[in-house]
Amino acid sequence: MWKIISSIIILFLFLGVFASAFSSVNANAVPNHGVVIDKKGILTHDETWSGEILVTEDVTVPEGVTLTIDAGTVIKFEHARGYKIGSEKIGMTIFGTLKAVGAPENQIWFTSDADDAVNGDWRMIRFENAKDSIIEYAIIEFAQQGINLWNSSPTISHSIVRWNNWEGIYLESYCEPLIEYCLIYENGYNGIAMEQFNNATLQYNTIWRCGTHGVHVDASTARAEYNIIKENHAGGLSVDDHGTLIALNNTLQNNQVGIQCGEGANIVVADGNDFYNNLVKIESSSTDSVENNEGNGAGEIIYDYCDNRPYELGYIPGDQEKDKYMYVYPEEDESRRVINKIGEGSGLTWSITWDGKDIWAATLWGDVFKLDPKTGEIKVHWIFPRTQAWGMTYDGENLWINDFAEKKVYEMDSNGKILSSFEIPDTKGGAKGITWDGEYLYLMGWTTPTIYKLDKSGNLIATIEIEEGGGGLTWDGTCFWVPNGGVICKIDREGTIVGKIYATSEGTWDLAWDGRYLWATQRTNENWQDAKIFQIEIIDATVIPEFSLQIMLLLLTVTTFVAIAYKKH
Repeated sequence: MWKIISSIIILFLFLGVFASAFSSVNANAVPNHGVVIDKKGILTHDETWSGEILVTEDVTVPEGVTLTIDAGTVIKFEHARGYKIGSEKIGMTIFGTLKAVGAPENQIWFTSDADDAVNGDWRMIRFENAKDSIIEYAIIEFAQQGINLWNSSPTISHSIVRWNNWEGIYLESYCEPLIEYCLIYENGYNGIAMEQFNNATLQYNTIWRCGTHGVHVDASTARAEYNIIKENHAGGLSVDDHGTLIALNNTLQNNQVGIQCGEGANIVVADGNDFYNNLVKIESSSTDSVENNEGNGAGEIIYDYCDNRPYELGYIPGDQEKDKYMYVYPEEDESRRVINKIGEGSGLTWSITWDGKDIWAATLWGDVFKLDPKTGEIKVHWIFPRTQAWGMTYDGENLWINDFAEKKVYEMDSNGKILSSFEIPDTKGGAKGITWDGEYLYLMGWTTPTIYKLDKSGNLIATIEIEEGGGGLTWDGTCFWVPNGGVICKIDREGTIVGKIYATSEGTWDLAWDGRYLWATQRTNENWQDAKIFQIEIIDATVIPEFSLQIMLLLLTVTTFVAIAYKKH
């Protein structure tokens, strides 16, 4: 009898999974085409999408393949709101070519499938080493990040990008896109952000009410002209880490700062801009080169399409009172337990290490803190004298800090004095995360899942190829710990994953080991001033499954049906 009951339970679970895969957004929200086409996996040849598409698993457009999306097509991504394995967010990755060209009266729509769609329901549209792509007359909404570019240079024009958790449009590593005639608003972080050696052209866009900057230029070059940038919570235009901003004929209105310069020696050439009602017009330091000749700004920008908005999110993502997204996960589950949090008020924390007694941390604005691990009391504070401290370790005597922007490692004493430095092995891909095993330094690659074993002079001793993960690193005496999306992986010296625990919030930046507990710097939300350094007790690093619950249920169901069929015969 129990076999029959269990089979019925499994069948109902399967039907639930099956039904959820075909849930659709409110018919009044976006155009409804009746017939829904299910899409998932790697495209094996050129395809054209039209009508209504439901994406139920990641879609990948490989190199050499072109995906064409017709005007008026609605692409709905199956939403995910948990934090455990099986609730990963779905998105689209383009290695080949995307031709998504809508029309002024017939836009293409990338959205959530949920009836109650909210920010962060799906992942992003990501271009990776992709060429010759275009997004035109499209709406991108309710993702973690709207459009993500990595070494890619598409044209993005006449589109609406809104209500995404992080950036509306994000560029990293050698992108040269044209972004024009877009409406980009109410994204949780920056409207547009670029990091690491990009060269972008932004023109005739309106960018407003974003949680941080309208446009952020980090170690990159941007030419921004004839844009209206208003009501953003930090800078209208921001430049950082030796970046270059050419700002011509923009209207900068009601931002905290019109043009804001951050770390490093930045170059700003501003001409013809209208600064109106910003709390601060231009914020810079003696290391920046700023030329400013004001003018009439962008004037009125005429868009040949409507801001098609059949519903309202009702808040900017990151609103601590209204936001429905799960930025911080439960403090205890079957894999780990949070026993303490410190660092409140320090802001986004990139790096962390343990010196045998205290926690060292480096934050977004270059602050380096030595903290009491119980209370978070600041014992030492100095400013990192270089650019971006993204990775930190302690060798028993001195600190070693990886500079993400300069692609160098600095040896420093506890007072912030530089003692030595060396260039990292992968000067193009970069590194983010460093640790010490008592004899050697280990550096975590950024664009490749490689751990570099180095001596203190930077000589490469060996490389360890890991299965997955990156962007943070620590050593516990027998294994490495490395962040990987929603989990933190335990990895042996050969690069094999031997355990996993669930992350404690969205975004794990760096890790440290104190001999008993794992410490993690967590994003939570970049704009919050909450405690972002979590002390974690490992309960069981072997309990996380390697594949999703839905796949497990599907396999169980198929097995059950096969068994029943076999029994009948």
